[in-house]
Amino acid sequence: MRLDHLGDALDFAKGKVVKLVMPLLNGPMVVPMLTDQPDWGRRHFALYSEILGVPTRRILLRNQMFAAHQRVEYFRNVLERLHPYTAVFLDPDTGLRFRGGNPNNSVRRRDVAALLGACPSNRCLGKRSCYTAVCCR
Repeated sequence: MRLDHLGDALDFAKGKVVKLVMPLLNGPMVVPMLTDQPDWGRRHFALYSEILGVPTRRILLRNQMFAAHQRVEYFRNVLERLHPYTAVFLDPDTGLRFRGGNPNNSVRRRDVAALLGACPSNRCLGKRSCYTAVCCR
């Protein structure tokens, strides 16, 4: 997620997805996967929270930048902050990429596999066109 994308049409589509699944999944935790983290401030997270319809406290890793060379550690940090049966809403720059694409800006197959490996229910909903993925841990 990049600050210059905040509030675009896709954010509102993501908000619709989150609001649809929230009642089914006990309210998701959101991982914005920031690639320009130093630029984000409290007011940016407040707007992001409002668009997605989740409290700011449910936005994980607000102070951690996502980088391809730290993928394993990044997703380990996500898992450490979750309680069992918590939904996770991933919000990368460029969606789900299983082949090709910029590894700095997308969720890869192994990232989803790591999250699903920790999921008792092994459920995942992905929407590449909306740049989102929801996984249950």
